Amino acid sequence: MKPPSVVPIVGLAIVNGMFSPLLAVVFALHGLWYPFFLPALLPLVFMLSSLLLSTLYLMLSGVPAAVYERFTGQTEPGFASRVIWLATMAVMTLPSLPFVLGALGFS
Repeated sequence: MKPPSVVPIVGLAIVNGMFSPLLAVVFALHGLWYPFFLPALLPLVFMLSSLLLSTLYLMLSGVPAAVYERFTGQTEPGFASRVIWLATMAVMTLPSLPFVLGALGFS
């Protein structure tokens, strides 16, 4: 069986990065991670904060799938590991759900 695509996983990571409750914290701490040679434009800092969180969520949600592959001895990503990765990302997206629903007008 062909493993599912990573597109839903990346899509959830993007949504999670844009609407995460941690976005305000990462944005407030931009002085620690934002390069000094870039202009401190508000939209650019916000976009990079969201991108940083999306990447972090994508990497963290892949850890259980990697542990599963390690314990089963798989060399290629299979169906089960992709489903584990997607399920972990879905669980990590739950704290962002109220913000997503608010943006859609369902508050």
